[in-house]
Amino acid sequence: MNKTLATLLVLAAGALALVFARELFHAETPVGGPNDAAQVEEGFKVAVARLRPMLPKKIDAATTLRDVSSARMVLTYHYVVDSDNYDLQPNFMQTAQRVTTTLVCNTQDMRSAMKVGAVYEYKYSDGSSKPLGGFVVTSADCG
Repeated sequence: MNKTLATLLVLAAGALALVFARELFHAETPVGGPNDAAQVEEGFKVAVARLRPMLPKKIDAATTLRDVSSARMVLTYHYVVDSDNYDLQPNFMQTAQRVTTTLVCNTQDMRSAMKVGAVYEYKYSDGSSKPLGGFVVTSADCG
């Protein structure tokens, strides 16, 4: 019998991505956060270069951060969810988006990056690489 994938997994995945981005991006930017697009792009490249050797990274029993990538002003996190052993709740993506957006918007360095055009993208797939959904977080989402 499959276990139900709880909101806690979404929290863990969002929190880990947040910690990675926050720590790596913070180390590369001046006090107060990035102030132009070039700093954001360079910070994203450095974050990807530092994160990839640590991947895949098990977030919890059902979620693995498989990859991270960047393209100009977009930093993308790629997650795999063990849907063979866990049932996804119908509102999984909505919950993931709500929780992750709150975390990102409450992180000063990430907000500063978004003010100059940065976008944080989150993609989820199952163990067979079938897309489960995704979302982006932009400055407009932070109100």
